[in-house]
Amino acid sequence: AMGLLGKAYFDSRRFTLGRDDLEARLARVDPKKDRQAAGEARLWIGLLYGATKGHQKGGAHLRLARTLLDDRPDVLLALGHYARERGDNSHAMELYQLASDAQSSPVDAHLALGKLAVIRKNRRVAKVALERYLRATPDGDAAGWARRQLEQIDHDEPAR
Repeated sequence: AMGLLGKAYFDSRRFTLGRDDLEARLARVDPKKDRQAAGEARLWIGLLYGATKGHQKGGAHLRLARTLLDDRPDVLLALGHYARERGDNSHAMELYQLASDAQSSPVDAHLALGKLAVIRKNRRVAKVALERYLRATPDGDAAGWARRQLEQIDHDEPAR
């Protein structure tokens, strides 16, 4: 329920109301008894505080969500965005890699990892991530860009 409520606040752009409501609800949850509800609340409070735009208070909530939700891929992805916005691209790469490698990884994890790997000129990581992205969503919004990047990577690789 916390996750659906948080998403509804986020999608409707009611950030302040959503934060206030979820924080009040979180105060009534014992994280030892309901880690899922506490983790979902922390995740959405973090997102509503603008963590993926680098806001520190949101990042603190995302870190708590990661602990409560056991490295869930969507949380790792959000933390990767947070780290990248804060200028910590090495940590962002690690988080994106963990999210991309997870069993139920969000498609956006592959794309985020691929984009950052292209920027950092890590062709091996970029190639794997972009191939995963295209396998998961061959007609996705960034599919054309991903294909062009893969062509460039293949073109740039030395002959064996």
